[in-house]
Amino acid sequence: MRRILALALILFVVSSLIFVPHVSAGKPIRMLWYRAEESGNAGFIGGDSRVIVNLNLMKQKYPNIQVDVVNNSADIPSDWYSYDILVIADTDFPRNLTEFRGGVLITLDSGISTLFYWFTGDPHGPWSYCTGSETKWIVPDYGTESVSGWDAGIYKSGIEGISWVKPRLDVLYAVDTSNPDCISVGLFEVKGKNRDFYWVHLGPYDAYHPDSPDRQTLLVGEFGTKVLSMLQPQQQASSAKTTLLNLPGLTFLYYHQYGILMKQVNESLQRTNDNSTIEKVRSEISAAQDEYKKALAYGPILRNLSNIHVFIHLRKAVIYLREALSFLS
Repeated sequence: MRRILALALILFVVSSLIFVPHVSAGKPIRMLWYRAEESGNAGFIGGDSRVIVNLNLMKQKYPNIQVDVVNNSADIPSDWYSYDILVIADTDFPRNLTEFRGGVLITLDSGISTLFYWFTGDPHGPWSYCTGSETKWIVPDYGTESVSGWDAGIYKSGIEGISWVKPRLDVLYAVDTSNPDCISVGLFEVKGKNRDFYWVHLGPYDAYHPDSPDRQTLLVGEFGTKVLSMLQPQQQASSAKTTLLNLPGLTFLYYHQYGILMKQVNESLQRTNDNSTIEKVRSEISAAQDEYKKALAYGPILRNLSNIHVFIHLRKAVIYLREALSFLS
């Protein structure tokens, strides 16, 4: 019995590292703040204010957050999907957000349009520029504050009917005082392609409000860390349970996907003439093959489906191949 409990504990810890962004006092929280100079991609609707983060203030208030600012789409990191917090600062985002595997996605104002574009193919949805000059905070109870208004809000009556979104207004919730159906700030669980994540929407961020020029920096830091710290234990427990019960099945799934994806990548590579793309793809293929060889080091894969190390290497191999396909697409 002790050996079984010990194995369960080991798998719990490992699964936490695999499925959930690990946030602790000693390890920085990785935040990608995207504020592209260009606009018009990924179904973006709205202005082009390109909300700026105050890096000095963020470092002072939240020293555990490591912020990477990206000003154009060409500089988006290849591992964008694994950042703990991804901020779309009132711009588009030219990467498929359904593949986000981090902890928290934050949309500022019109950034909500690109989220709906990637999940539905249409940037429109149960939202509009419905916020007025006052926001009433419900959770947390910050009272009522004056804001600039005319920013993107979410209709509570509309968002509750969408299958891939689950409101978590018990954690974060603010509304427009003149229209309580208009959510100006809210937290939601989103069902992504590879895993669920949490979405925070900040409508009236007031980047250039004369009374609070750094409000967006403070709110992003506060709510980003709050959601990670409050909801991470729930994710860890769910992920650990899934791994303990279905490890052989998950390992076989990645083993099967590896073969399919490798074939797709090689076929697409033959139709590509761009040298830069070819170089990137070959690098990802090489990394995937290295991980597959590491999995084989433990013996025939089909005889080692319950081996957590085989699972980890196969999963990494599949991630590399998916990244290769994203370059080819």
